[in-house]
Amino acid sequence: MEGLQRILKKHGPMLSGKLGEKLANQEGIGLETARQRLCRTGSPIRKIALGYKNNQSFVYLQEDFNSDRYWDAIKLSLEKSSKAYYALLNSCFFHSGFAKKSQLAAYGFSPVKKLTRHLLYSSIIGNLQKNGLISEFVDETLEINDKLFKQKNYNRFKAIEIAKTHVMQDFHDRMRNLNFVSYNTGKCLGEHAEFGKFQWGFTSPSYLKGLKRRIGERVLPGFIVADILIGKKVDRIDAEFFLQKIEILQQQTKARPFIPFLICSNVEERTFGQLKSRGIAIGRVSELFGPSYAKALQLLIETIADATKIINTNPDQFIELCEKISTLNDKFKNMKGDLFEFVVGYFYSREHSPLEIGKIIHPSEFQPPKEIDVFVKGFNALKVVECKAYKSPLNETEVEDWLTDHIPVVRKWISSQDDYKSKDLVFELWCTSGFESDAIRLLKKHTKSVRKYDIKYFDGSAIAKKFKRLKDNKSYDLLMRYFMPK
Repeated sequence: MEGLQRILKKHGPMLSGKLGEKLANQEGIGLETARQRLCRTGSPIRKIALGYKNNQSFVYLQEDFNSDRYWDAIKLSLEKSSKAYYALLNSCFFHSGFAKKSQLAAYGFSPVKKLTRHLLYSSIIGNLQKNGLISEFVDETLEINDKLFKQKNYNRFKAIEIAKTHVMQDFHDRMRNLNFVSYNTGKCLGEHAEFGKFQWGFTSPSYLKGLKRRIGERVLPGFIVADILIGKKVDRIDAEFFLQKIEILQQQTKARPFIPFLICSNVEERTFGQLKSRGIAIGRVSELFGPSYAKALQLLIETIADATKIINTNPDQFIELCEKISTLNDKFKNMKGDLFEFVVGYFYSREHSPLEIGKIIHPSEFQPPKEIDVFVKGFNALKVVECKAYKSPLNETEVEDWLTDHIPVVRKWISSQDDYKSKDLVFELWCTSGFESDAIRLLKKHTKSVRKYDIKYFDGSAIAKKFKRLKDNKSYDLLMRYFMPK
């Protein structure tokens, strides 16, 4: 075992195959003997199995655990020898270090249902979490380990997710209008969009000639499937998961006929050629929906990704964004839930209060992070604002969750911050659709009983009055037109 330790100490963590070769060369023994010695190792040598080819393990010294060379080595080993695992990590790299729980399976080529000779997605994601490569974040989101990706940007991730949602909805509409798919059968982004035992960004049955099959009296549809990669240029590594899914499907003898689309902002020329040669339809956003749509989408991403800076220094850019999007096929009406916190941020920017939008706090190492929609940092007081643009009034359960879970966690975090703990504290709940009667009773009860902080809540009417007092017709009209329930 000393020989193995010397190799690992000198060269760092590595795969068992390479370690066996080095041991065989160093000791002058056969490869099989070296493998047997490696199998019998114990502490301080550790091993991890992460789906490596040829049943290899990742081997390291305990003293190297969590070091930079540990993470550099594990990242390289997955890229070279565990493609199914690496595809999921690369999706996080592409999306600024994060992934929606409900969507990550679509960005790999691991089936979500049993398929011979392929690891299930559930096994892979469980193993990645168990070994600390991916962990829980806020709002049903996963984040990649900081040591694997140092350029994490949660606001940019949120911006891309909002943009993706609306692009896929518009893609669905386009497919329906062209009669490519059955009218009400399309599924998008996490809505159990499955085909061929894999998850996709979009799936829908299609009765196009050449896709449908007739078996006796029955007519079986083919499928339109799509995945989406927007926000930056797509290269071969980014597209690999999609190519692999297509290849596996084409090997299935009982697979239904399908047409695959990859929707993207832009794609490298060489990668474009590789996708095209495989018979994949490449849907650039600018070509699917026009250059004005693509420009507005890019403005949406840039504005949300840098929301705090823009709201603090150039809040009118948010109004410009809303006006541009509102001209695009009336799609902006579906975005009020995504953008309402920016409306609230815009309101407080007019009061000249420094603020943060989408602030992530880490209450403790034992608790998952939490997000504050709008965090207003006044000279004497802090305001923690929760923003809801719903179609229905908030019910008692939703309000109770805010009062008994969100407020105590955030308040405890604030009390641990030297810059904030001496300031007055106000928790605000803004909801355009108002509150059910039981929820109002609960809010009134808590408002009267708390002493160390204040609670305020505003329904649609109160919110409208606050904006009216700004004497800013543009922002008031925007609020009333797009964010208030009809």
